[in-house]
Amino acid sequence: MKRNHPFFLLLIGAALAGGCASLPAAEPGIGRQIRARLDAYARGSAEEWARFVADDCLCGLETKADIERAIANRPPGVRNWYGDISDLQVRPLGDAMVARYRVTEYTEVDGRRATAEMWRTETYALRKGTWMLIAGADIVIPAEPVAAQVDPSLFDSYVGRYEYTPGAVDTVTREGDRLFVQPTGEPRVELFPENETTYFAKGEGWRLIFVRDPQGAVTSLIFRQQGQDFTATRIP
Repeated sequence: MKRNHPFFLLLIGAALAGGCASLPAAEPGIGRQIRARLDAYARGSAEEWARFVADDCLCGLETKADIERAIANRPPGVRNWYGDISDLQVRPLGDAMVARYRVTEYTEVDGRRATAEMWRTETYALRKGTWMLIAGADIVIPAEPVAAQVDPSLFDSYVGRYEYTPGAVDTVTREGDRLFVQPTGEPRVELFPENETTYFAKGEGWRLIFVRDPQGAVTSLIFRQQGQDFTATRIP
């Protein structure tokens, strides 16, 4: 499963134990079904889109009827479509199934285009032999900043271990001109500089900020996401 950030997966890992399995051989058609539904949405075919969606679907904050009306009444100067589906994973649960995938949504209004890359998580129920969408939610992936040019020798001062709470530690390492962070029990992730003290990982919305004391020594790092900060103290 794709990691969200270096700290909070420690808190939710137990709930997601077992992860998400690859697309089962028994359900090879779910990817084609998702593609067909997205393409029907793009074409403005509300009736075709509705064939894949249960009447009682919890489709984000909208009902099935709300989305059908929006598709049918889309103004001529507005276009909506989706790019390729990637990283599709499925977890079957008896007569239900959870699918997650990555996709880019495009919106064009009078020739002006906007894009939103997102993870989609969708739940399906088997009804009369057909998988019907019964719930869905999106997580928008923030646009990544352009990596700044910094002197890689700066990374040496960041190498070390940083503790949020006993058992939750970020280990920062350097390999040549590359900087990495590895949270306890998780794979390591490469860090890229937004500036000399602030670093990001590709495809993630969080930031790691290294903090120096008045003498210039790095004493802690801050994990920042959605306006909230969590501080990890440097330890031996």
